[in-house]
Amino acid sequence: MEPEVVKEPEVAIVGGGITGTVAATTLARLLPGARITLFDQGRGLGGRASHRRVDDGEVVAPWARSSMAFDHGCQFFQGGDAEFREKILDPWLAAGLAAEWQGKFAGAGDFFGIGSETVYVGVGGMHTVTAGAAQMLECNHSNFVARCGVRVGAVARAGDRWALSGVGGEAAIHDSKLKSSDVEAARAAAALGEFDAVVVTDASAAQESWHRASAGLPEAFLAMSKRVRDRVRVAMFTAIVAFEERVPVPYDASSFQDSTLWFAAKTNSKPGFEALEKECWTLVSTPAWAAAEVERVPMRDPATGAFIPQSPEVLEAPARALLDAFAAAVGAPLPAHTYLHAQRWGSAMPAPLTHGRDADGRSDATKDVLGTAFDASSTEQFAGLGGGGAGDEDFVDGGDLGLYYAGDFCSPRPPGVVAAALSGKHAAEACAQRLHVSDVRYS
Repeated sequence: MEPEVVKEPEVAIVGGGITGTVAATTLARLLPGARITLFDQGRGLGGRASHRRVDDGEVVAPWARSSMAFDHGCQFFQGGDAEFREKILDPWLAAGLAAEWQGKFAGAGDFFGIGSETVYVGVGGMHTVTAGAAQMLECNHSNFVARCGVRVGAVARAGDRWALSGVGGEAAIHDSKLKSSDVEAARAAAALGEFDAVVVTDASAAQESWHRASAGLPEAFLAMSKRVRDRVRVAMFTAIVAFEERVPVPYDASSFQDSTLWFAAKTNSKPGFEALEKECWTLVSTPAWAAAEVERVPMRDPATGAFIPQSPEVLEAPARALLDAFAAAVGAPLPAHTYLHAQRWGSAMPAPLTHGRDADGRSDATKDVLGTAFDASSTEQFAGLGGGGAGDEDFVDGGDLGLYYAGDFCSPRPPGVVAAALSGKHAAEACAQRLHVSDVRYS
């Protein structure tokens, strides 16, 4: 008798940040024959661990040589959680994807515990622990593929599988200059494949259709994902600025007790950036200032409800405000700068469940802007976010649906890389257990 032919499962992962890439790596390890497709709407993988390189004033590929470089989202992470350290961080360190950031740290306030414990970064940019990990996975797992610049716009039942549809190209990019109506019409236009299971990792995928990251998830699953939809958002703006000469400060990174500026970090001090021609800094806003800015310039049109992309006009004022706040904090004239840009993170992280906030992260400092709740707390109300910490179930398990939602927006842990990574790992483990294709035989 010939051996039974067993079809290997096909799994889609929506979102190529920390959560998505850890989920992909975990699935590839547990289901070595599975076909895994990772979709990300960005120009490259990274999500909130994004990285930007600039040369001659133009943005270049994340791995290209450049005179300027910036981590313009997540700045670092800790390794205090035992499971995260053993299962995720140690392999990153061994592969050269991550390393300790041995900078000179200062600060008058708490920014994710920096200065109080060892912190780590991606080597050559935070994106290395996402894009670099995916690149290694593509080399070692023939059935894995990452599709960047592709936005999943609809997830619909197709028999006992899930059919994904969406769009690529200009309509997929979050800061696309296309009209919202054109994006809406295009985003569910192309078939992206059918899958036995889907792991969703983008917090904004559960948003209503006005948001360009909405994945068109089934209503039954959205009801299960209520904690993601209801979790209060923490908005942040980052400014990235390159100076002609050294900024006159004795530190490589510092937190501040300021109404506008929360943190500043020098790229040149991080592993892999010793040869940069310019001195490059990332400036991170306070959540309260960002919430006020999102209220002043909303993410959607108050009259039509349409999404407002991150145009240079939208970002000009935040970039200048953060630079001015940095100059005031330095207390001396800054050198001339040759590059200044900003990034709006509407969902930089979920509101923590501490300092009197409820199970959704709400408090007296919650600000509702056109139907989206933002945390406008002072930075003191974000103290103690470093490290890991215990948590209950940290992902949404769709059970027989074969749908999973993962990310720090699902987790009771302090928000950040550790919570996001562990959530992705645990969701992937549940998905693999459900598909239970160990000991697969081939004809």
